[in-house]
Amino acid sequence: MLEDCLIDSRSSAHSKKPATLIVSVLVHGSLIAALVMIPLLQIPLLPEVSAFAPLAPPAGPRAIELVPTVVGGPSRGTAAPVVPTGPLTAPTAVPIDIARVVDTPVGNCVGCLPSSGGGNGPGFPDGAVFSIDGPRVAPPTPPPPAPPPAPPKAPDPVPSGPVPMTSRFMQSKLIFTVQPEYPMLAARTRVQGTVVLEAVVTRSGNIDPSRLRVVRGHPMLTPAAVEAVRKWRYQPTVLNGEPVEVLAEITVNFTLN
Repeated sequence: MLEDCLIDSRSSAHSKKPATLIVSVLVHGSLIAALVMIPLLQIPLLPEVSAFAPLAPPAGPRAIELVPTVVGGPSRGTAAPVVPTGPLTAPTAVPIDIARVVDTPVGNCVGCLPSSGGGNGPGFPDGAVFSIDGPRVAPPTPPPPAPPPAPPKAPDPVPSGPVPMTSRFMQSKLIFTVQPEYPMLAARTRVQGTVVLEAVVTRSGNIDPSRLRVVRGHPMLTPAAVEAVRKWRYQPTVLNGEPVEVLAEITVNFTLN
């Protein structure tokens, strides 16, 4: 008994029968095949539905009954229309000629709408005229002509006196310059600084010596600055197409190395 409980038991203790295994496989296979084939062999009991339903024959034409309706009464000089009371039927034959109905004109006005009278005001007794020969409407008044264009603006007059300009602008116009000589006495005494001059540049770009003056600066340095600035040249300044004189402020720096 303990021998059967052990994992490593002898295989000879259990008997193996090949016939039993074969019979078991055959029985199980038959049952599976039967379960699969039975639903496939059954005939489905579904209702029969025709692919194309029969069409019903078209219904015959229905009779149309017209009920005459009279509003007010027949207009003057016209007969009341004849309305058939029976059902409408198709003609048996095609007529050769078509009857032409000519309405009798009312009154002596051609192209007028009939009027039953009444209303306020005189009006037209035989109707209102609606024709090409009616009253004409005057054409619309043409718009007034456009005003003439304004004359071009006259250019600003050229100023008679010098035009003030900034130092940066005049620096861009400078085309020739002369470096001032450092005065010997100022160099020995170690004098350095800045000299500011006010000059008038003529229309040709030269410095006018008669209108060159010192604004500020050391007295030892101003003569050398004036002598050098007299030789400077500028591009002519043009204003409104005309060269003008320019009033400029010129700065000269004196620095010892």
